[in-house]
Amino acid sequence: MAPYIQFRRVCLKVPDGRCVFRDADLELHSGERVVITGATGSGKNTFLKLITGLEQPTEGGIYVLGEGPGDAGLTAMNALRTRLGVVFSHSVLVSNLKAIENVALPLLYHRGMSKEEAMVRAQSLLNYVGYTGDFWSLPGGLPEFHRMLVLLARAMSLEPDIIACENPTDMLRPSEGGHIVELLKKFQSMDRKRLLVVTTSSRRDIELLRPDRLIKIENSRFRDISPSEATA
Repeated sequence: MAPYIQFRRVCLKVPDGRCVFRDADLELHSGERVVITGATGSGKNTFLKLITGLEQPTEGGIYVLGEGPGDAGLTAMNALRTRLGVVFSHSVLVSNLKAIENVALPLLYHRGMSKEEAMVRAQSLLNYVGYTGDFWSLPGGLPEFHRMLVLLARAMSLEPDIIACENPTDMLRPSEGGHIVELLKKFQSMDRKRLLVVTTSSRRDIELLRPDRLIKIENSRFRDISPSEATA
């Protein structure tokens, strides 16, 4: 079976001339639970941008679920993004939509549900992730934990083949961070083919996730490492 995510000799040079990736190869497969770690500035955030098509490599090929994000047209890219659920550390919710409306938005846009159907599904997702706030709150006033729960519910709404999250426990209390990690693991377990990818520099995240593979970005390349080699 083809890898869910594949980097083939990927190079990425940023405007200041620094190479974030140089001849980088990587294969991530169906059903894996993967943590990608590395020092600050090593390319963890850039990795997520590359697989979502927000950045393009200078050289080499990137393939996600058999598609090249950089080569896909608008229709193909939109279809690919329905199969990706990605939460960046600084992901934003639509500021003028209520929490429940933010979760319903992908269902309305990508699934063509009626507003009533989408809102029922969004409420179910918010309950699933353990959101206890007001469904009708605007996101600007949400505590960080509640904001993260809404982001996860939105990312899960289309039941993606790949779920990816950057720094899942950042700025959260230990119990809140633990809840987020358990949600990610539980969501992956609902579909044995689903790929879970977490990018983090936190040893605690790695201990909580217990990944099948631990990969470090080092010297502009990916390298499988043991837990004892992880960044503190």
